[in-house]
Amino acid sequence: MEKPSGLNNVLAQNFSKSELADICFELGVEVEDLPEARGSRARELILLSRRHMRTDKLLDWLHRYRPELMLYPYLFLVIKENFDAKGILGLCQGLQFNCQALRLSALELGSDVFSNDNLKEDGVWRLQDHALENGRFADLIAAVDQAKPGLKLDLFRQAAADMGQQAVAQPAGGPVKPDSEPKPGNDTAVKLDDLIAYADFDIHIGLDRGDGSYEVNADSLGRQTQRIVQKLPLDDQNFQDVAAYLRDLIASADEAKEFGAALYKFLFPPEIDRLFARSLDVAKEKGKKGLRVRLHIDPKATQLQQIPWEYCLDDRDYLALNTETPVVRYTPTDRASKSINVPEKVRILVVMASPKGMDELDVAAETALIENALKKLKADGRVEVQILPNATRGELRRVYRRYDPHILHFTGHGMLKADGEGAIVLQDDDGNAQPVDASDMLKLTRGTSTKLVVLSACATSAFGEESAAFMGVAPRLVWDGMPAVVAMQFAVPEHVARPFMQDFYEFLADGEPLEAAITEARIGASFDDEDSIFWAIPVLFMRAPDGNIWV
Repeated sequence: MEKPSGLNNVLAQNFSKSELADICFELGVEVEDLPEARGSRARELILLSRRHMRTDKLLDWLHRYRPELMLYPYLFLVIKENFDAKGILGLCQGLQFNCQALRLSALELGSDVFSNDNLKEDGVWRLQDHALENGRFADLIAAVDQAKPGLKLDLFRQAAADMGQQAVAQPAGGPVKPDSEPKPGNDTAVKLDDLIAYADFDIHIGLDRGDGSYEVNADSLGRQTQRIVQKLPLDDQNFQDVAAYLRDLIASADEAKEFGAALYKFLFPPEIDRLFARSLDVAKEKGKKGLRVRLHIDPKATQLQQIPWEYCLDDRDYLALNTETPVVRYTPTDRASKSINVPEKVRILVVMASPKGMDELDVAAETALIENALKKLKADGRVEVQILPNATRGELRRVYRRYDPHILHFTGHGMLKADGEGAIVLQDDDGNAQPVDASDMLKLTRGTSTKLVVLSACATSAFGEESAAFMGVAPRLVWDGMPAVVAMQFAVPEHVARPFMQDFYEFLADGEPLEAAITEARIGASFDDEDSIFWAIPVLFMRAPDGNIWV
């Protein structure tokens, strides 16, 4: 539902000046200084009502004068007026709505006290709209009534009744007891919070302040830190050398640890480190697997985008090698992300191409790897896999539209186009290379059932360009609303690529959330070769509120 136009327009268009004065009198607010013009009088009446926290009473009186007007969409103004940040988040959590999916967090709404009025209003509107779209408007009204008894809510209750809704939840934090079991995949389902394996720990990194320093802050579980100015040793020659060694896969284990410690010092200054420790304890007390560390890097900070943050190392181990602290990259966007849950049989489309003039792809081996990892789920009828070898652009489009996969897995080559944009490489009818860039991928995947894209270079890929291409395509897909994309930030050696992808799919098949599956695959790569640095090559870009695929 679209956000309704300003309430002052409703008043100005439907009430005379004398009626507005009468309503003002009924509300018990001063009328002497009301402007003469009707539009100005309407606006001033709304401001007076807000100043005295009587918007609920204003709407009630408007309903009495004009019962035919559709005023129920203005409940969000009542909530905005009567609830602070904690109260609004309490409504969301009490109804077991997904706060992350609704972008209801202190930082995303301006501040922990919602100092930005417009951001606060937009956030409360998303909460109301979510309730309306999912048949929970009556529950929202009941929750508001329980938290703030005495508000005039009759017109909203009547609207909910006209919609055929009755409150099925105890208000504001009481247990939700639906009339029937929630449908799998519904992100307002009663048991959604139980399905979310991780609480989020969000780290935000701004742009270079001009002196090589950046503002860093964090928020998690309703708490947040101040913005802290941090310097990353990008000009330090040793730091640059180790970053290059990591990219070329020639860094030693000790060099990787030194590099990771520098990343941790940057991301986790003392205040953020304390919040991290406290939030991890709280998350585990709540029965979560741990904290999902989400890195919010300003899209314009291209130099930061290229840093392998997955090597971040605390005083015990790499965060990305601990299933309690998976590391994902979060792409800022104003586009809503789809839930990653796939309730029905999961369709996986595996796309491969081996163009002339590029290293030959072992299609049979790559196919066997994925099918072996998923054979149990295939036998149980929960997964089906379609292989598209030697794919052309036209063939991919036709098969993709017909098959409508939930997971798109591409194994093959990437390239950087002349304009610097990344692309995957298919082949034309003659077998020559044919690029498909991020814009093309958006056209292909937008509006489909695809929830996860995996971009995996073939085992014989050349170093450098291909990984840069995949790392360019991935954030563009997530920016457009794709819930999750896995991409490789460096070239993947053959002895790592296949076991990593097999572990990844096997853990997914065992029901592990996406971020846990990729962490487990990283652990496997590290365990098999203790001195290896290859485990950090895969990067998970994610915007979904949770990583559960099979529910």
